[in-house]
Amino acid sequence: MSFFAKTKNIGLLLGPIIYIILNFFPSFLPEPKAMLVLALAAWMVIWWVTEAIPIPATALLPMVIFP
Repeated sequence: MSFFAKTKNIGLLLGPIIYIILNFFPSFLPEPKAMLVLALAAWMVIWWVTEAIPIPATALLPMVIFP
C-alpha cells in the first residue's frame, strides 16, 4: 500500500471522528450551532487535505449535515 493510499484511508476515518469529538463533547463556544459549523469545517478540511474522497463530493457535506 502506497503512502498516498494510507493517507486517504486515515483521512477518511479521521474526518468523521474529529466531527464527532468536536460536535458532541462540551464546547468552548457559547452557541451550539457555531460548534456544529466548526466541527463540519474541520471534517471538510481533513477530507480536502487528504483527498479521501473527491473534492466536489466533500463540498456537498453541508447539504447533507445541515438540513
